[in-house]
Amino acid sequence: MEDCVNLGLKDFAEFHNKVPPKKKTLKQIVEYSLDGEVLNVYDNLRNAQKGSCVGHQLISQICRGERLCSPKYKRIFLFRGDDVEERLTQVEEAQKEGKYTYAERYRPFIINEYSLGGRLLAKYETGVAAAICNHTTPDLIWSCCHGKRLFINNRIFLRTDDDSIKERVKEVKAELYRLSNKKPKYKPVDVYTLDGKFLKGFPSASAASRELKIHVSNITRCCRGHDGNNNNVFTAGGKIFLWLGDSISERLQLIKERNNGK
Repeated sequence: MEDCVNLGLKDFAEFHNKVPPKKKTLKQIVEYSLDGEVLNVYDNLRNAQKGSCVGHQLISQICRGERLCSPKYKRIFLFRGDDVEERLTQVEEAQKEGKYTYAERYRPFIINEYSLGGRLLAKYETGVAAAICNHTTPDLIWSCCHGKRLFINNRIFLRTDDDSIKERVKEVKAELYRLSNKKPKYKPVDVYTLDGKFLKGFPSASAASRELKIHVSNITRCCRGHDGNNNNVFTAGGKIFLWLGDSISERLQLIKERNNGK
């Protein structure tokens, strides 16, 4: 018969005092166009893949900076709180060095994508490619090309052989003027420490106000950078508030210049 072993509480102290691992916090991912416009915000990488139709590995590489952007999909992905202006500068420098030669990499496209002001932003080989990159359907792309819709998601789509962009811009301006009395949507707000560290993102200034106990008007003034009377407002409640997509590095530079008396 084997000897019995007596175990006490001390024998289990290592397990009893073991601290459970911290729950991993998933970072939100922001999708931008190549001109820095915020397109979507996703709670995690999986949702970003589903919503953008871009592979999760490519999204992850762009977020980490292993790749600057996706020339094929005309997209930039960043973790929420990362500075898109800094990434846009890196992309511009890479283009100057010849690292991104869009025209040489891809065949001629038949669909042109314009801003609402008529600036050419991108070209696509098919309506399907344009639809995927703009989170819409080929039917809507073609309805825009044929004038049944003036624009889609702040973009105008026309065939490459259609030179009516100037006329379309005029129609779009008239339509936007007609819709100008509609109540604007809430804008997401990002919160940073005074040294530029990202803390949290909120769906609106009101949501940030409720949680942080800072008056919503102070938050919106900080997001705008002024109070409407030519007075600069760069912080609120000991924090920096910015509209989603605005540059934290630019705000920090403005604060530095103010503190230096410039």
